[in-house]
Amino acid sequence: MTHLKRINAPRSWPIERRIRKFVAKPLPGTHKLAESMPLGVILREMLRIGKEKREIKIILNNKSILIDNKIRKEFRFPVGIFDSLSIPKLNKHFRITYNKKGDLDLVEISKEDSEHKTCKIIGKTVLKKGKTQLNLSDGRNIIVDKDALKVRD
Repeated sequence: MTHLKRINAPRSWPIERRIRKFVAKPLPGTHKLAESMPLGVILREMLRIGKEKREIKIILNNKSILIDNKIRKEFRFPVGIFDSLSIPKLNKHFRITYNKKGDLDLVEISKEDSEHKTCKIIGKTVLKKGKTQLNLSDGRNIIVDKDALKVRD
């Protein structure tokens, strides 16, 4: 299913519930449904760059939107907590966080801050060569030599 009813969308999404009937559902990926929003919905509902899905798709296909410094062209790509969203043509950079009410919110940041990613260590694995693999909250894995970090750091 590629959509869900707006009334049933997670409460953390800051969208208007009763204007239209449906909203896009994010693709499965690195974030949970309640902790992420589709990229197209963020551009349309939160940033108000375009009014219709068609306009947002044109913007995305022009390769003018970066998520964590990677070009993303998928309307339903899940943008989650602590991801950075950059629009180089407008020289705008945002980070997805929670506000005081518990809704997902965009916080404007500098270009230098958009190049860094905050992650939580959710697991560790010891490899054969004496190295340690760190499993991060956004689905990435990092191999380190020293075992100085702990789970939940």
